[in-house]
Amino acid sequence: MPDWSRFDMQELDEDGFRVIQKRVMDVAATCGELDGGDVSFHFNGQQLPVTTFAGYLNLYEKELYPAAEDGSLLLSQPHPNWQVAVGKRTLTADRLRKGQTDTPTRCLSFVNNIATTNGGTHVSYAQEVLVDAILAHLKRRAETKKLTVSQVKVKNSLFLCVNAFVREPKFDSQSKLNMILPSVDDLRAAYPLNFSDDWIRKVVDGTGLIEKLLEAEEQKAVNKNLRFFNLESAYVKGANAPFALLVATGITEVNTK
Repeated sequence: MPDWSRFDMQELDEDGFRVIQKRVMDVAATCGELDGGDVSFHFNGQQLPVTTFAGYLNLYEKELYPAAEDGSLLLSQPHPNWQVAVGKRTLTADRLRKGQTDTPTRCLSFVNNIATTNGGTHVSYAQEVLVDAILAHLKRRAETKKLTVSQVKVKNSLFLCVNAFVREPKFDSQSKLNMILPSVDDLRAAYPLNFSDDWIRKVVDGTGLIEKLLEAEEQKAVNKNLRFFNLESAYVKGANAPFALLVATGITEVNTK
């Protein structure tokens, strides 16, 4: 039994219970598919219904995308040791971690059944390969082949989920929230990821990425026709034109005398 007094507790509270429950669920969902095991997990005497990463993602979908039209998480296995799922990035996805509503998270990731809530090189690697594949796909699409699309625009539109089995991972702390080794280059050499063209097309269509890019392009065209002044120059320019509308960037104080 834990020495509760050292934690200023008398018994396991609800938050502690949920942490343990989630950890068991994490392991149940990520153990077996990639490492070839066949293990059943029980919690408080009851067998857990989630036995695959896909089933685990279904639980997140209900929170991420409460309405059917909001989208879904699309799962792929680009390597025998890797599973990657992608969905549309939403406000809920950004604030998924309970109690940390000011800390955005754009990924849900595991390595060797460990929940790496801060991501790491495995997430960076999967994201790089995915984004490059999406950019190549957009170059072939009639709607977007003439657009200039940056990697950042694509990254900021996606919610990424990664479940990886990696040899000899290293982390930045004992809590193992962030994997720092192997490096991205070493992962690329050891675990080449191959996303199918059909799956990439489903990701692009399912996340509404093309619509977002076209909207951004339209807004860029609108912005070209706007002239911006700071507040002081806007006051001077508007002094003799009382009916002019000026859009100005602000400064904290200006002397108008």
